[in-house]
Amino acid sequence: MKKPGVVLCLFLSLPCFAERGGFGLPGIEFFAGLPYSYENLDHDGTETLVSALPSFSFGFGVLHYGIAGKEGLGLFALAALDFPEKTTHSLGGTTSVFRRADTTIIEAAAGAAYRFFNGGAFRLPVLAGPHFFYFSGNSLMSQTAMLDLTKYGFGLFVSAAAEFHVNKTLYFFCRVQCALDFVVNTERIRYAGVNVAGNIAYFIEGKEFLALAPHISVMPVIGTGIKLDGFFD
Repeated sequence: MKKPGVVLCLFLSLPCFAERGGFGLPGIEFFAGLPYSYENLDHDGTETLVSALPSFSFGFGVLHYGIAGKEGLGLFALAALDFPEKTTHSLGGTTSVFRRADTTIIEAAAGAAYRFFNGGAFRLPVLAGPHFFYFSGNSLMSQTAMLDLTKYGFGLFVSAAAEFHVNKTLYFFCRVQCALDFVVNTERIRYAGVNVAGNIAYFIEGKEFLALAPHISVMPVIGTGIKLDGFFD
């Protein structure tokens, strides 16, 4: 978890720099969503990784507008934990199933925010920037074999939202978040147990590789936001 943890901290630190620059206080968002992800990688045969619905995700974000003296221009950072009911991994005709309790999935994104429509209580912002994902899970392939799979990747993130602002402090929103990660690192370790003279001997087969691969994720979300500046007006 060290590698994704460091990257996640870097993403979430961006709005802190904005605050130090004298731009005021950022806003905080809390959201829940329904993620779907799909990856197809040609390595030793066709390899796919699919997280299918029903899924659930929750996360939080930090956003701030008013950058460079423009009310509609800002910065954002988002992070989410995804909990698909199951994720399937296929390689060379062999499919493994990763259950919700046996996986950890983290998504994070940061970048620029822009409100292209600001109609009083209704606002339509778009977000765009780099994206990061991390997947770790284990699957019982048979009574004597287990697969550990770890993936992380980088790419691009974009989203569009509709916001309804109740007052200067509170607002609600719905948003569609999309990501295309194209640099993916994979570590796959297979453990197999064999009975040798009444004792179980474990054989370990591991592979790790970095490749260009399309990892696509789409997540509609709903949430609420709190503008910290509203508490001090």
